[in-house]
Amino acid sequence: MTINRIKINKTKWTIFFVLFFFVLFSFSALASSESNLKFGSVSQKNSFGKDDSPAFVFQAKRERTGVARFGAWIKNIFSDEYKNLQLRAEVYDSLGNLKGNISVKNKYLEEGKYEISLFNEDKNLRPGEYDIKIFISDDGEEIVVEKDFSWGVLAINSNKDKYRTGEKAELYIGVLNEAGHVICDTELEVLIEAPDGGLARLSTDNGLVFVSPDCLENVTLLPDYKTEYQVAGDGEYQITLNAKTKNGEFSIEDNFLVDNKADFYFERNGPTRIYPIEDYSMNLKIEVNKDFQGEISDSVPSNFFIEDVSLKLNGEAQKKVGFEIKSIGDWKELVWTNISVKKGDEIEINYLFDAPDISPELFIIGPAQVGTSLEYRDWQIASDAFAIYNYTTQTNVNWTSSGNAVDVSDGTYATRDVPKKGADDSANYIQGATSTATDIGNNITGVEIGVEADFESTDLSIYLVPYFNGTTGGSAQSFSTTTVGTDSIYYYDITNDGNAPSTWTWSDVINLDTRVYGNNTNNGQSRILSVDQIYVRVNYDLNDAPTATFNSASQKTDGSGAVDISFTADDLNDDDLVARIDYVTGDTCDFSSPQDPTIDTGNVTASQTPVPNINNGITYQVGNATAYILTSAGPNTVTVDWLSKTNLPSADGVYCLQITAYDQIDLQVSPATTTVTLDNVAPTISTVSFSQNSGYLGIGDFVDVTITSDETNYIAGPMTVNGKDVSSTLVDNLDNTYTVTYTVSEGDTDILDTENLPVSFVLKDSQGNTSLAYTAADINNRPGVDAHKPVLTGISITNNTYKIGDTITIVVSVSSDTDIYTMGTSSVNEVSTTNLVKVNNTTYNLDYLVSAGDTDRTSGTIPASVILIDKGGNENIAYTSVSPNSATIDAHYPEITEVTIPSQSYKVGDTITLTATVTSDPDTYTLGNTTVNGVTATNIQKTNDTTYTFDYTVSEGNANRTSGTIPISVIFRDSVNQENQTAFTSPTSNTATIDANSPVISSVTFSQTSGVLKIGDSVTITVNSDGTGYASG
Repeated sequence: MTINRIKINKTKWTIFFVLFFFVLFSFSALASSESNLKFGSVSQKNSFGKDDSPAFVFQAKRERTGVARFGAWIKNIFSDEYKNLQLRAEVYDSLGNLKGNISVKNKYLEEGKYEISLFNEDKNLRPGEYDIKIFISDDGEEIVVEKDFSWGVLAINSNKDKYRTGEKAELYIGVLNEAGHVICDTELEVLIEAPDGGLARLSTDNGLVFVSPDCLENVTLLPDYKTEYQVAGDGEYQITLNAKTKNGEFSIEDNFLVDNKADFYFERNGPTRIYPIEDYSMNLKIEVNKDFQGEISDSVPSNFFIEDVSLKLNGEAQKKVGFEIKSIGDWKELVWTNISVKKGDEIEINYLFDAPDISPELFIIGPAQVGTSLEYRDWQIASDAFAIYNYTTQTNVNWTSSGNAVDVSDGTYATRDVPKKGADDSANYIQGATSTATDIGNNITGVEIGVEADFESTDLSIYLVPYFNGTTGGSAQSFSTTTVGTDSIYYYDITNDGNAPSTWTWSDVINLDTRVYGNNTNNGQSRILSVDQIYVRVNYDLNDAPTATFNSASQKTDGSGAVDISFTADDLNDDDLVARIDYVTGDTCDFSSPQDPTIDTGNVTASQTPVPNINNGITYQVGNATAYILTSAGPNTVTVDWLSKTNLPSADGVYCLQITAYDQIDLQVSPATTTVTLDNVAPTISTVSFSQNSGYLGIGDFVDVTITSDETNYIAGPMTVNGKDVSSTLVDNLDNTYTVTYTVSEGDTDILDTENLPVSFVLKDSQGNTSLAYTAADINNRPGVDAHKPVLTGISITNNTYKIGDTITIVVSVSSDTDIYTMGTSSVNEVSTTNLVKVNNTTYNLDYLVSAGDTDRTSGTIPASVILIDKGGNENIAYTSVSPNSATIDAHYPEITEVTIPSQSYKVGDTITLTATVTSDPDTYTLGNTTVNGVTATNIQKTNDTTYTFDYTVSEGNANRTSGTIPISVIFRDSVNQENQTAFTSPTSNTATIDANSPVISSVTFSQTSGVLKIGDSVTITVNSDGTGYASG
């Protein structure tokens, strides 16, 4: 029962989880199907200081309702749907230019929040208003979100990096507008929070932040805004700077330090704003609070020019102190060496700097460093270029001493007694007609008209009206005052007036008139309006003429004639550029009559994208409104191709190129030039000759081919002889001839000597120009080619037993060939063959004469090796495969090396068995004309391959032989009736004898010829014989 309950419970849970996950994924699917993504900023801060790295937090959220919202909740339990959104971001300046020198990184936080951080890779970033655009890819759609922010429009310098308790901190403030220009009518608030929590408020409205009287001047050493603060105890003092301008409110945070035990105290006295075409001095004092020996350094941007450097110790110049300037990336390090100071000393450093002519800009100097001690703060300098022009002529209606308003003399006035009761007095005006403005060639960013005036009463107001080209009036702007009896200057921004030019030029400024009139609201009496001067103030970007320099120019070597041109264009003002490329003949680079090259429109690269557009129909071919040469991220390296064959199809020599960049304001001051050598003339081939002009080339044979052309120093294009590539063998003979070598390889095409050996030769010059292929035929002056070896298919031998003197005729089968082969190194039975005879196109015979001493061969083992040679001298690899056969060879006579006779005495009837030793031979010999003691031998018996026995029986009457003198003459005969050619007659030394004659008794005599002999008697019998030495029988 328990087991059953467990089974039932498992089933229930299984059903539950199946239903749960079904619902889960159903709701998740609903959540995914409804994808109304919203992406917005949740950051409050939108203003950042020069040293800040701006960061913004954006919130991603999908708008859903009902079931879809519940589904999304379920889905997010298991995965974060916002974590892997695809984001990219771009930063644009106030003019809409993409800022390539600002890198953007994004980081996912949680719950759909992303942090977008900006990193300025160029510390000398132009201050102003910026716009970050974020592109979010979601389900195939792209959402774009934008956020405006300011960067570097507020700046604070303090006279010292650290203070002691009780000292007065001087704070210098600069305020820039969205275009990066200085503004002087800002409402400023400085909040300083002490380490103990105390808060001080210093502002323009409470009179504790002062505006410099030189704020509107081009050149000034005074900060535009200044305030002072009495410091107290040690610690970090937090500064919040709030600024309210007509274009919005901005805020940044900063700090300074109070440290009564610091090793060194740095104090600077330098400009906080510069007019960039002027030089300025920097004074740096260092109060020494501990003994020190080593180096002191200060940092300035790498594009600053430094001169008049000095260092004093306690007011005295130091001659032993070394000085050098080191370039480190984007910075210059000013380094003083051999410094030796004591506690209580004061070091004073002075130098003159010339900042680059860039405006608007915010530069950083510092931090200075003594040993390992760093200046706590750096020094910020605003660069702003504006020009103030006086009027020198005027027209007026009912003004007194009107010339004083244009006399460029301070304190002399043109006056008007303005009627009471606010009567319209616009008809009674003074109008500046001719100003001191000239064309200084820079990019105008703003134009203001101004007046320096004194009001008799606060009832008075003054009106400024621009007259464009001296005739077209713009909108009027009025100014009033709360003080009387003091000159004040009033400016009216007319840059974007409804009748103003859309793009200001210096001609527009020069032709601008400024009308001034007054209004008096006093009901009781008229009031005097006094005008000292009438002005025009022009804000402009100091425009540096663009530059373009050639990196390289070289003609491609692919025969296209295209010239690879690489140049680097740059503009210190980050302007978009166009460029003009010209060419002339020769290396003198006289561009009085420049020629217009055709630039390839489809082969352009650039280090900043998009790549510039090419339009050969306009003067400046490289870059145009479709796509300029961008310089916003620094120098831009561009490559283009000049299609020189289009302009100069027969060019052969040096040409000069010139490039001129243009930023729509100024042309490049000195166009860059470079030379390039062009060669658009193709080589020519006139004749071709062969070192062998007849006969045949076989495999491995080579022939030299001489090619006659029009010049030296060509290289091989496609080159073939008999369809085979020979380009790698080309040799320049340096006399307008070239040699290639054709080596026949097996398998090449066979060419009869009566046919044309085909060739195809192309020469190429260093620029890739190629000659026409030379393919002319020349049957009578070129050899034939035999590129195939004889092919043997079989060797056969007639079945027979061959002996010395026999001729064996071998039949050789070959693949059909009309050629008549000759015999190469061939052998049968390892003996050279003779008498090669062609039977037909597939059969040859050759002979082998068996000679004594050749190798004996048993059935079917006769070896053969046949090499045939064709007319090209080609030989086949030795053919050794002999068809099965039963032929044998016996190429040896029997060879007797020893005959032994047993050392015995032989008599009539005895048989002498002699033993013969022969050279080993498996054959079985018989006796030829063989004798022993002059008698024919018999009964030859083979003991083994080296031993035979044969017999000789002594017969009555044979020759008797004394010891070792038995003569022999042995001839053996083999199975093919071959006998040893010389009888063997030298038996081995022995003592054998032969007695082949029986004794002969001729008479017998008794010593007692008669009577009877009795027992015991003796008688002597004499036997007369034919010899002596006999024994009794």
